[in-house]
Amino acid sequence: MSKAGRFLFANFTPRFGVEAYANESLSQLLSAISLPCTYRAVVLFTGKGFSFSLVINSPFGLFSSEAFVPNSKCNGRSRGWQMEQIFELVLDMKNQLTAWLPDQINIQEGILKDSE
Repeated sequence: MSKAGRFLFANFTPRFGVEAYANESLSQLLSAISLPCTYRAVVLFTGKGFSFSLVINSPFGLFSSEAFVPNSKCNGRSRGWQMEQIFELVLDMKNQLTAWLPDQINIQEGILKDSE
């Protein structure tokens, strides 16, 4: 059974391809979890930069991965920095889940594709 995942992008429109990449990466991660869970995945433009947040609530606890990219680090012409940050966020969550719930998650090597 596949679990579809969706990121919420708030206060901005992501560059072409970023939303699809983010949602596919999240769906791959959620599909590997063999227990019921809820999640919140948000990328928010705050005016001072971009806040990335991924939280998974499982029967075994709450897992969170967050990052902030200030405007000075954002290259407006490129989508690469957005995709790289999504990749890092989902990879961090994969590593947390693998470490804390090894019997509840079945993540194959290479399940998350690199950002570009």
